[in-house]
Amino acid sequence: MIAPMDFDYLDDSDSSIQIGHTRKRIRRISSSEDSEVNQCGSFINENYVWKAENHTPIIHDFSSVGGATLNTQNLSRKEVFELFFNKELVTKLITETNKHGETDANFIPLTDNELKVFIALNILMSLVSKPTI
Repeated sequence: MIAPMDFDYLDDSDSSIQIGHTRKRIRRISSSEDSEVNQCGSFINENYVWKAENHTPIIHDFSSVGGATLNTQNLSRKEVFELFFNKELVTKLITETNKHGETDANFIPLTDNELKVFIALNILMSLVSKPTI
């Protein structure tokens, strides 16, 4: 065990330095023979009792329809894109990006079309592998 440092040797003439004694940490290694009460010590709460149980979760039937629930066959690519990135989301992204960019003197405010092109390019980059951006 390492003993705490003794700072008594410091010259008391400099009152700007105030160094106190370090705290001691008590570490306890428990063995499998220790009872639960001994392991928990003062952290036992009378209102809660922890015990081991074999719990089998209830698995509910999944009744929702998976995938797109909207017929997208007659929609253009732009209309499908706007189903996910609607006007409200795009406006929020632009507002927050421009708010953050105001801290940089060289920042050029972002527009709707620039953001949509950026998002579309990121989606395409996951589909079409290119060597560089």
